[in-house]
Amino acid sequence: MEPSSAGEARRSKHSDGDSAFENVPRAPDIPVYAVIAAYGEDRSPVKLNLSFGVYRTEVKNASFLGF
Repeated sequence: MEPSSAGEARRSKHSDGDSAFENVPRAPDIPVYAVIAAYGEDRSPVKLNLSFGVYRTEVKNASFLGF
C-alpha cells in the first residue's frame, strides 16, 4: 500500500467499495495487551510495566530481562 498525503496507509477496496477484509473474523484478544492498556491508563507515578519482561530504570533506560 502506498501512503496517502496524510501519512496514512490507504485501505484496500474491492471495485464495489467494500473492504477486502470485511468478512474475516476478528482474532481473539491477546491477554497481555490488556495489561499494556491498563499500564498506559494508570496515572500512578509508582507503577511497574509487567507486560514483556522489560523494565525502566529510574533514569528511564529500558532494561530487558533475560529469559
